[in-house]
Amino acid sequence: MKNTGEIPANIWIVKSLHLDYMRVVDEGKKSLEHDESKIFKIDYVKRPKDGSLVSFYVFSETDSGIYFVDYKLESFNPILEEVLGDTSIRTHLTGSSEIAADQLENITVISHPIKITLARVDMTTYEVIITAKNPFAYPINAKITQNTSSWNVSIPPRETKVLNYTIYPELGVETTIPPAYMEYFDFQHNVTVTFASDAINFTATGIEINGDLPYEISDYVEINLSITNLINITNGTFNLTLIGNETFEYNITANIENVSTLTVEFGPIDIPEGEYIGILTFGWDDENLTVDARNMQKSAPITIFDTDAPSNPYPSIMGNHTGTIKPNHTVIATKLYTYPCECTGGHTEYAEIGNATWNATATWKGYAGDWHNITFDETVVLLENKTYTYTIRTGSYPQIIHEQNYTTLDGSFINCTKFTDANGKKYTNWIPAIRLWE
Repeated sequence: MKNTGEIPANIWIVKSLHLDYMRVVDEGKKSLEHDESKIFKIDYVKRPKDGSLVSFYVFSETDSGIYFVDYKLESFNPILEEVLGDTSIRTHLTGSSEIAADQLENITVISHPIKITLARVDMTTYEVIITAKNPFAYPINAKITQNTSSWNVSIPPRETKVLNYTIYPELGVETTIPPAYMEYFDFQHNVTVTFASDAINFTATGIEINGDLPYEISDYVEINLSITNLINITNGTFNLTLIGNETFEYNITANIENVSTLTVEFGPIDIPEGEYIGILTFGWDDENLTVDARNMQKSAPITIFDTDAPSNPYPSIMGNHTGTIKPNHTVIATKLYTYPCECTGGHTEYAEIGNATWNATATWKGYAGDWHNITFDETVVLLENKTYTYTIRTGSYPQIIHEQNYTTLDGSFINCTKFTDANGKKYTNWIPAIRLWE
């Protein structure tokens, strides 16, 4: 075929199914420049009978659309050729085609029926859009395929079907969106035609920030972040929004140039107890990137000291305990509760807690009312990571932690420096199971 037009075109030949149904393999599209000629070959899987008719459609594609150029009906006439001394049969059709300029001007232009485009949803998310158009005045049933995905669609006359899906390309790495194919049966010309879109090759550039908000809101919220910055952002603002009955916002401006990891800390945070939706974002110029969002909770601060009941509180006996307490958070208490052994009246008869500058005491009032608890003569305030001494004299059979040093479930510390039982025996691994609370 020869292109005698003034503009380049992609040409391909499709075998018609109207007269012959034999399987063939064509060479696909070939580009023809102005005044250029090329040979197009179609291989038959099974040789047609001599003299039988074979038919083909010729299509041309330019920037302005798809063109139906010509219909060829030829007689199959094998021609003997001498190749390297051997006689072989080569198949030649009796005619040839030229695409003239006036031919291109006068034929019907069909817009390319399938194309793919790419749209950025946010910094790390893209949407692939497949647009399939029916260029004819009658409805068609088309099969759209891309990679291993396929869709069967019905498209009314002159209308368009849009398919889309989401991808999350890796930043800085070239990504290929493969061609999409549209196959339908052209009843007007009695032929099955497949069109292909172009592929898209692109490299996603942007900024990706990953980090997890904590579930618990404390006085300060600290988040460790990993940063991929491929658009040379220098400065931006991290924003923590806490949405509950009221909305609270905390902001930190940070320089992220040449930074791969970053720790941001918001606070002091003074909000009511309750459930919140936490949203962490990063903003720069007019752009905004959501880093993390989750349910968060602001709980009442822990102000008690509690050893909890030991798994084995025995042996037990009344006596005098001395030791130290070092809480890992501030403790505010007015009472001391003693865990009793089962079916006993284990209790504390006297307690004293303090340091070199102050102390508070509490005395038991007997088996009346709330006898498990005794009340201090002033509020006990134990500061975080400060050490205090205690003296506790017990009665009956209190539960005992048989260790010299013990760490509570919340990380606070208590030890036994000496325990003298009711019989005068001395130990260094008898800690009374108690709770300091309001």
